[in-house]
Amino acid sequence: KTAYEIYQCDWSSDVCSSDLPSAPPSLTTAPAAGGMALPPMRHKTVLVIDLVESVRLMATHEAQVVALWRGFVHFATTQVLPERGGRLVKSLGDGLLAEFEHPAQAVRAALALHRHFDEANRDLPAAQQLYLRAGINATRLYVDDTDVYGHGVNLAARVADLAAPGETVVTASVYDAIVVGVDADVQDRGESYLKHWPEPVRPWAVSPVNAHTPVVRLPTPAESAS
Repeated sequence: KTAYEIYQCDWSSDVCSSDLPSAPPSLTTAPAAGGMALPPMRHKTVLVIDLVESVRLMATHEAQVVALWRGFVHFATTQVLPERGGRLVKSLGDGLLAEFEHPAQAVRAALALHRHFDEANRDLPAAQQLYLRAGINATRLYVDDTDVYGHGVNLAARVADLAAPGETVVTASVYDAIVVGVDADVQDRGESYLKHWPEPVRPWAVSPVNAHTPVVRLPTPAESAS
């Protein structure tokens, strides 16, 4: 089993256990020389979503892309994230990093965000159309008021690299948490080797059944407790 598959979590209570050996307290709490004390660790789901071919698009149609991207960020921060329990961590000009309490919330948010550019793309030539790619990972992270930290964030970014335009790719930890109650097309991508990642991971591609179908039904309290 890989490290992210070993965690067993009760998502209703945010209790996680692992058969990995615990690190000594000195490694988890003590700051390095010149550093600060570590923030608390929480089990979170991180979403990394970015604009496909942003460099090319900015180079040829900068003002148009900036205007459309600003509209996307407004849509994300005023509608999608608040409605799905997400918190914007970073906006980077051509990408977003957000965190959620539950994987299903992140999947619902990602697939709603993908649909944002549909209307604009209908009026744009193919070379100017905007598409997103997304990666989602559920893991334990260091969390403070302004950021999230840890290799689990890097894994979300790495699986996003596997996504085709308009696609969301999730890790096995996310898939395991949403497999009950999913109204979506989920495809097993098999083992993948990621850049600078020590072992293969098993990603899954998640897409809506159709444009009018709710993507993911959040588990009910009874389902979360079972």
